[in-house]
Order: sequence, then structure tokens, then C-alpha cells
Amino acid sequence: MCHIERALGFFEGLLRNTQPNRPRMLQLAREGFAATPDLAVKLIRDKGYGGRCAHRICATFVRLARERDLKACDTTGELLDDAARLTRDLAPGLATADVRDALDPVAFLARHTNIGDPAPAESQRLIAARRAALATRVGRQADRQAKLTTADTRLRTEIDAILGG
Repeated sequence: MCHIERALGFFEGLLRNTQPNRPRMLQLAREGFAATPDLAVKLIRDKGYGGRCAHRICATFVRLARERDLKACDTTGELLDDAARLTRDLAPGLATADVRDALDPVAFLARHTNIGDPAPAESQRLIAARRAALATRVGRQADRQAKLTTADTRLRTEIDAILGG
């Protein structure tokens, strides 16, 4: 426990002093493939592919992009077609703009607005709800501690009375 407390203290200090570089973070998100599941969803919804097939094509798409040293924001509809052919599926024929939109992290956040999704408004709502619940629980814990203190004082008074104090 001592080591855990020490480590948590270190990370608390680290987090307090961390300054996010938003432009760099966005650049890295645009270059990465974290939104690839949305491309698979697009294949399922718009092109009628089955779930496994769509994800297999997308996995091959990412592998091809990495082999060719392409970032997500530089991929094309033709690359997706190549991936489909490699998996022995029909080429979806998506336009490059559609592929890039599906992989765009800003658009990804805009599309994910359901309960618990990462959209900024939903994240803020969840944070506010958690803070309110935490405040309620902190208040209940303070009440419990006050009752314990009162009970301990009463017990000591009773013990002193019994012992003739």
C-alpha cells in the first residue's frame, strides 16, 4: 500500500503539471487509426457488409496503410478496395472523402453522442453527474464520521462514569 500511495502521489503531481498540446494531439489522432471501427460501421450500414466481413476488410486496410507508411488522413477509397480484394470480398467503392470522413477523429466525436459516448457534451454531462454523486457520497461519509465521533465521545463518558471518573 505504501508503494501504491507513493506512486499515486507521483502521478497526481505529474497530472497537475501536464500541459496538453492540443494541436499535436489532434494531429496524432488524425494520423492514427482509432476511428477505424466507424469505417467498418459505414461498410455495414451503407454497403450491406456483414460485421465480420467489414471488420476484416478494415483490419486489412489498416495493415496495408501501415505497410505503405500511410497515415489515416492520407488513405484512399482505392486502398479500401484493395483491402477488400485481398480478403476476397467485393470492393466497396467508397469515395476517398467518405473513407477519410469515417476516419476523422473530430467527426468521430460528433457521431458518438449516445449515453456514455465520447462526444464532448456527453462527457461533460457524465462528469457533472459523477461530481454530483461524489458530493452526495462525501456528505454521507462526513455524517457517518460525525456519528462515530459522537458515539466515541459518549462511550468514553459512559466508561468514565462506570469507572468512577
